[in-house]
Amino acid sequence: MSDKSLVDWTCEFIQDQQLHALEHHLHEHQSQALEFNEFSLNPLNLCLFQNLPSGFFHTILKYMPLEWLRRYDATGKHPFLVSISQNHAWQIQYYLDKGLSSNEHFNSVHHLYHTPLLNAIFFGHLNICKTLYAHGASLCVKTHTGLGPLALAYRHSHSDIFQWLLSLPADPFETVEAPHQEPISLLTYMEKTPLFGSTDYYQSYTQSLLSAQSAWMKRHLEMNLTNTDKESGRKRL
Repeated sequence: MSDKSLVDWTCEFIQDQQLHALEHHLHEHQSQALEFNEFSLNPLNLCLFQNLPSGFFHTILKYMPLEWLRRYDATGKHPFLVSISQNHAWQIQYYLDKGLSSNEHFNSVHHLYHTPLLNAIFFGHLNICKTLYAHGASLCVKTHTGLGPLALAYRHSHSDIFQWLLSLPADPFETVEAPHQEPISLLTYMEKTPLFGSTDYYQSYTQSLLSAQSAWMKRHLEMNLTNTDKESGRKRL
């Protein structure tokens, strides 16, 4: 057993799905550091990819340093984003409770996008999007190709996320800013990027967007008029 590191044995028990052996081994060697380096797999990621029962996840967390939650492994994967891709909501809530930011910036080439929210939108997990937003995830983010949240949801035909984004008190006049190109409006991008399916499917997106933009303009016009009236009242006083 001495030929293998503790993390190697941990990964082996996980791959063989031997929870009791894993618990026993970690308990016996708890004085050792359960560390991994850039050449190791992250045991958390193995649990997530194999969709193992939560007992494996909690057992590993019991013995590992919290900084593991912020580290990439040999595959270039980060456990926070692996949880998002696999739609493990309770694990994402755990990471957030432990201090990971909903606006964490990920710079690995193995992750498609740089923030948790953009990844959740890409994979189409509305419940994860809502959790991240409730924890302060910014909507003012772009993919490496210049797509904002609305454009990304549209591009991957996630109509439920698209409608949810439009329901938020955010600016619906999103622009697409592709590298080395002039920014274009979201409507223009949608016209140039037709979706698979019927024309009605595309029209439902555009109608929803136009309706949200109209409502946003109306709200801001009313706010400006209210502020103008208040300013006029102060001047008369």
